[in-house]
Amino acid sequence: MKFIKKEILMKKYEFSLILDASFKIFGVYEGKIFKYHNCYDVKTREDLYIKTYEFIEGIINNNKY
Repeated sequence: MKFIKKEILMKKYEFSLILDASFKIFGVYEGKIFKYHNCYDVKTREDLYIKTYEFIEGIINNNKY
């Protein structure tokens, strides 16, 4: 929840036109749906999809089932 609030909802993103692929980030936070397609952070130029993918990959790799 902290990642969604801090890294997605509290930042400004811009759309990047990509013709041969589409990278989507979507979810629900406090009952509201958010969707971002091919976006990058306006200040840092970080790609939202890559940032989110690395976050989820880190959770998966650190958990032992």
